[in-house]
Amino acid sequence: MNMSDTLQEKIKGIFSILHVSDLPLIGEGGEAYVYNYGEDKVLKIFKSSPNKKEVEKMNQLFKLVDSMHLTFETPLILEIGEFKDSLFLIEKKLKGNTIDKVYSQLNAEQRKALLQNYLEAIESLSHIFFDQLSYGTILSNVDCTNWKEFIEEKSQSKKDIILPFLQEEGISYDEIISNFRNDIDTLQQYPAKNLVHGDYFFGNVLVDENLTISAVIDFGWWSCIGDHLMDIAGVIMFLDLYQEVSQIEKDYLNDLISKKYGTAFSHVLSIYRVYYSLLLADCKEPDPKAYNWSIHNLNEYLKS
Repeated sequence: MNMSDTLQEKIKGIFSILHVSDLPLIGEGGEAYVYNYGEDKVLKIFKSSPNKKEVEKMNQLFKLVDSMHLTFETPLILEIGEFKDSLFLIEKKLKGNTIDKVYSQLNAEQRKALLQNYLEAIESLSHIFFDQLSYGTILSNVDCTNWKEFIEEKSQSKKDIILPFLQEEGISYDEIISNFRNDIDTLQQYPAKNLVHGDYFFGNVLVDENLTISAVIDFGWWSCIGDHLMDIAGVIMFLDLYQEVSQIEKDYLNDLISKKYGTAFSHVLSIYRVYYSLLLADCKEPDPKAYNWSIHNLNEYLKS
């Protein structure tokens, strides 16, 4: 775990406010460090602190999802704290281990059972509708009149940031966007307005000892209102980030999805693969694995 002196000082200051000298680190994501804080709580310290309005909006989102009575637990903020210009959160501790920590220990049959549970858990969000809301992300001001508009706007939102990376890799941004606009036109313009998690992968899903999904975490910055198939695409495409998942297991899950959503789903999958690759093409330093995944996908897209 590499962190700047400023971040270390911030963590020490927050520990001091909470009257603890140290806490065990139990997780690290792209946005925050998570520490064990007693038997039923965790402490979340942001690497780059969001503003208070964003956190309050996140708190509302967590409460809303918690009220949906899903078959698994979801995050719940218990307290919002401040240290100088930074915010930290104390959240409910969720039971279980993330799938990426247990998957390699499972036999073939257990893996199949877990993959099915993994798919079925995210499918439960397809029953949650927000007809009164606009298409778009929940924690930012990206509100669109239709889904195609949102995908086009959001996929180009990092243009200035990712251009240097794509130029270094010899990838034409303009060619990708030109082709991608044509593909976006094939998406549904007005799909059902479902709650889309937006960041559904092994590291955000917890399981218990029976391989039942016990919790789904990180509803937040990637979450949006729109096409539920975006999450279904995430189920299969983010498996590429895990070497321990065999091709046989990917094919098994892909077959489950094809039977439920039809063979045309493969085209939808390819669109959302490009969408995520454009949004993750700036993570070379913090997440080389996701960066390489993105660059590979964009290169393959230009060849197709």
